[in-house]
Amino acid sequence: MVTILAFSVMCLTLVSVPAVSAQPNRPLRVVMAWDLDYSISPIGWSGTVSGDIEGDIVVTLVYARWTGREQDKTEHWKETWVITTASGEIHGEEEGAATMGNGKCNARGRITHATGPWTHLIGCIFHWKGIAWMTDPGPPP
Repeated sequence: MVTILAFSVMCLTLVSVPAVSAQPNRPLRVVMAWDLDYSISPIGWSGTVSGDIEGDIVVTLVYARWTGREQDKTEHWKETWVITTASGEIHGEEEGAATMGNGKCNARGRITHATGPWTHLIGCIFHWKGIAWMTDPGPPP
């Protein structure tokens, strides 16, 4: 199973609605955890988001490439994702990098679409960072 736990800080500087952010005019802070999901094509992950935003997340890989030597290979990627909450959806796209030697990863992106009370986030820039723990998921079911 591939397990990725990402402690993230979503720097959404346009946040000003108290019902959305724990601190008005402050970045939203969330914790994300997701696992490899064979039902997502071409490859993706699904999991949860908690903190200032509560819901489910689905992440879809757009592309990935590797650089560096074997012991310190770095993966560069582009992904899209959708967070589904009880009151609406938040869509984003990001580009990021992960160092395989220590699992450190980070990404930056933009909110591309949102519904319900989240529409004010459209166009906001975010950043997340965390650690990826990876194990062999074995063959698809």
